[in-house]
Amino acid sequence: MPQARRVLLNATPLDLLSEMDKAYQKHLQVRLLAAAGLKVEVAERLQAQHAELARRFAEVIVQMAQLRNPGVVNAGRTPVAAVSVLDIFHLLQTFPATYFAAPDAAHTAEIHAALRPIFKGNRFHIARKQVMVAALAEQFAAVYRELMDTCALLASELYGGKLSMQASIKARAAFENEPISFLYRANIYKEFEQAVAAYKNTGNDALFREIIDRRAAVSLRNVDALLTQGTARRMNDGGFELQRRTIDGINYAVRAWNDEMQTRCLHVSLAVERASNGYVTSLPGAPRLSGRQIKSLRYRFMIDGAASGEVGARLIRDEQDQLIIDFADITVFPPIGRLTGAFYLNELDAADAMSWATSWGAYPFAMPDKRELARLTGGAVRARVDRRPLRPARNSAARLRADRRAKG
Repeated sequence: MPQARRVLLNATPLDLLSEMDKAYQKHLQVRLLAAAGLKVEVAERLQAQHAELARRFAEVIVQMAQLRNPGVVNAGRTPVAAVSVLDIFHLLQTFPATYFAAPDAAHTAEIHAALRPIFKGNRFHIARKQVMVAALAEQFAAVYRELMDTCALLASELYGGKLSMQASIKARAAFENEPISFLYRANIYKEFEQAVAAYKNTGNDALFREIIDRRAAVSLRNVDALLTQGTARRMNDGGFELQRRTIDGINYAVRAWNDEMQTRCLHVSLAVERASNGYVTSLPGAPRLSGRQIKSLRYRFMIDGAASGEVGARLIRDEQDQLIIDFADITVFPPIGRLTGAFYLNELDAADAMSWATSWGAYPFAMPDKRELARLTGGAVRARVDRRPLRPARNSAARLRADRRAKG
């Protein structure tokens, strides 16, 4: 462009590499703040209004990540154990609970322990790294306290209070920093070899889908992405079904109401079609159930791998007039987690329930708070009206023992 036209258009020189680096640094700061457990909305606000704090926090994390032991990063080995000096993910995952338990305490020792340092090399290399780690632990303690104090100023507006802020940060940090060891080649290679051998013998390709689905489900780490997963719809009573997904023929959803209690629950159902000899379900292989069997059907569920409860079933038509097996609301859950379970036919004359089908695909979920619910649904959500009370899940262990004692 001629100089005269540049002056006319006020076209100043553009340092593209510098601008790209500035944009990347801002993005990196937001992502690292989110990894510390902050909502992306909060991280973006902090980066814009407290840029120096965001820069210093990211700088400490990057310096920790740059510490390396001698060796080569090999995709066939566990990178953290082989090369990294510090386990930053473990620090970010566990430290919020430690900090909020005693925010005014000195946490340098806890930070050092949470980093789980591994020192390799000669004694001079090890001594130098030990000094650097001690200094970085001190810096992290200071900048983390400043970060949480700044977040506390936004707690009422963006979290609904300090206690809600603390619970959100702890849950998000714990979820987003779980190790993704399932995706390391060293861990997955042997399992795929076994699946290939089984496929050659049986021709059952479902094994591959099971492995991929299970590993994809447990590798999800983005809470904000979970909140917007699947589809959503408004229910007739004013609540919303969010994060609606069908996995292995099972319909999952998070249900939310903007009532005084901010009611939330997990919901599970199966689509069915009427057949001459019963009802054909949406599960793989289209298994059939009689009306009597549906009444005795139970869903025993686990959240994050721990046995959590049991819910019963009923045959109804949903709000779209579709015939479904509807399970009672699951009302005990963490803010963020993964739901799995198995279906049982609860034979009344048997000492134990009989396993009927297993849910392999884990359903990851995130419970929205009041502000997130409003954002996801486009504004204020009216309170639930004329809705049946929640049919809560049963505590598996206690209720099953009581059932068995009653049966004699």
